Amino acid sequence: MASSILVEDELHDFVKDYFIKKFLNKFQGARLEQLFLDKPNFDQVSEECRLFMTHDEAAAWCSKNPHKVLGILNHLDIVKLEASRGDLIETISDKNRYRNDGTFIYDGKKVVELDYLHSDYGRPPKYLIQEFGDDYWDGVLSYF
Repeated sequence: MASSILVEDELHDFVKDYFIKKFLNKFQGARLEQLFLDKPNFDQVSEECRLFMTHDEAAAWCSKNPHKVLGILNHLDIVKLEASRGDLIETISDKNRYRNDGTFIYDGKKVVELDYLHSDYGRPPKYLIQEFGDDYWDGVLSYF
């Protein structure tokens, strides 16, 4: 039976860190110091740059940018260290997930998307189904 790895927190932390780094890269030395000293300007700029993104804002960004999420997942240490071929990588917790939204699969080399062409729920790629069989994901993947 396949395992599933929930990476929701790691993904959202990565996204938040990305926006902080993007923000800090815009400013150098004295200009950055001045920005932090000018509270009204700092508040406006940090809002525009999503400097203090909430968990929900990170989740919304992920929902709107699925292809970027796929790239991020392939760089997360938790995936590299814990995933085995055929494991599901979940970016949305069970309580917040509809069907298999935010669910990807590790093919042994990289994280790939589920196949939504042949199922509204999403299913593993054909080459993994042929290798493991349909029942391998019973209980961990919504009906496909």
